[in-house]
Amino acid sequence: MREEDYHSRAAVTSAAMTARLNIDLGELHDEPAALASLAHLVNVACGAHAGDIETARAVLRRAAASGAAAGAHPSYPDRANFGRVALSLSDEALRTTLRAQLVWLREIARAVSVPLTHVKAHGALYHAAARLVGGFDDASQHCHNVGDVEEGGGRVGRRR
Repeated sequence: MREEDYHSRAAVTSAAMTARLNIDLGELHDEPAALASLAHLVNVACGAHAGDIETARAVLRRAAASGAAAGAHPSYPDRANFGRVALSLSDEALRTTLRAQLVWLREIARAVSVPLTHVKAHGALYHAAARLVGGFDDASQHCHNVGDVEEGGGRVGRRR
């Protein structure tokens, strides 16, 4: 590997697979700006566990400038515990909060002309995903229906 490749964003390749760096950003005001330039995928906090409009806008711009794909990083609405505690929500309440977070980030992304390409759940929501698949499918389909994932093409949802 050339020295300049070592310090730049590069896929780690083996005979069996190619790894892509996936980074969660927009969670802290003092995140190093250079992190986005290291990633292939940037997951932007959607305001429920962390993040705000200005931080999300800045992260989306950095991702676009570095060529990283930008996606939503929704969570349980739990700032007090940074989204790391599973909340007991009805299916409808979960769908509602996921939709709200995806639409919130979509509007910010549209304002800065950055397409969203993926969704990665955060914290306790990520760990609960296996039993909450229906909520994710419903929310991601809603996301697709309103044009949230603008460059992804095809059906939005979990990989089958």
